[in-house]
Amino acid sequence: MHHLAFYTEEIDATYAALRRDGMEFLVELVGSPAEGLKQTFSNASPHTLVVNEYIYRYGGFDGFFTKSNVARLTEVTGRQ
Repeated sequence: MHHLAFYTEEIDATYAALRRDGMEFLVELVGSPAEGLKQTFSNASPHTLVVNEYIYRYGGFDGFFTKSNVARLTEVTGRQ
């Protein structure tokens, strides 16, 4: 298993709280309401090597990536 995805309606607040609690991320929040989603990936857990994805989809967006973030997210997950 590579990662677990967590849906959150408060993506900005969730990201900020996790950072405050010491979680490190592979990438800052990427995406926007205009693009249809916002998401990030945590660093891999040292215990399980699993990455957490935090995501919010705006409106009816049903994809996994947007055109502007697919290359960036693919690149950072390959660095783990």
